[in-house]
Amino acid sequence: LSKAEAEFESSKLTLQVEKEKYQEWLSQIANCTLRAPQAGEVVYANQRSSRRGNDEPDIIEGATVRERQAIINIPDNTLMKIDARIHESMISKLKTAQPVLIRCDAQPGEVFQGTVAEISSVPMSGSFPNYDIKEYQVAINLTETPERVSALRPGLSADFEIVVEDRSNVLQAPMQSIVQIGRQYYAWVVQGTSLSRRQVSIGMSNDTDIEILDGIQVGEKVVMNPRSQFGDEIKDLEETISIARA
Repeated sequence: LSKAEAEFESSKLTLQVEKEKYQEWLSQIANCTLRAPQAGEVVYANQRSSRRGNDEPDIIEGATVRERQAIINIPDNTLMKIDARIHESMISKLKTAQPVLIRCDAQPGEVFQGTVAEISSVPMSGSFPNYDIKEYQVAINLTETPERVSALRPGLSADFEIVVEDRSNVLQAPMQSIVQIGRQYYAWVVQGTSLSRRQVSIGMSNDTDIEILDGIQVGEKVVMNPRSQFGDEIKDLEETISIARA
């Protein structure tokens, strides 16, 4: 009788363990069922693996998946954003809610409106081969109506312009016409048949032009790429400034 009771208690413990395993399996099966949070088109999150010797996608029938692996995407064409990278030299000029002008090759001639939504606080390394370049991830939300946004598709390439400041009646010169020597800026101005060096005061700048506060008048012509034509003069000026500082 004692032996039978011991076997009975042991069987009860085994049953309890098996029930727990069974519930765990049911839970895992339930977790393997993907339920869409919204209606839309299902897109497989296929990623090419560099560890494989072929271009076989990760998401295929019978493939083994890991925890937290992206399986599918359901893009919402009414809520689109741009994932952009901004060079570290420009990041100090950005802030959230700045307006953005967006252009896509898929919609030639169309300009979409957007705003800066998020700016990462830490930089990311550049892609091969420029690993030493530091870039910041920036998210740009489109502010157009759902009808206009729905004309775009996920994965499209886009060009964008972030409007840092909008001012009128600004005197500007091409960026490559201004030379910085020490803490001063110079330009070479055409005066008839001769050229003269002028010290200029500058303001804000972008990728192509720089604001001129003083030193150049409207309509005057400046020399492009002065270093290629006045290399010796610039070198002497740099040495003079260096000696003065010493």
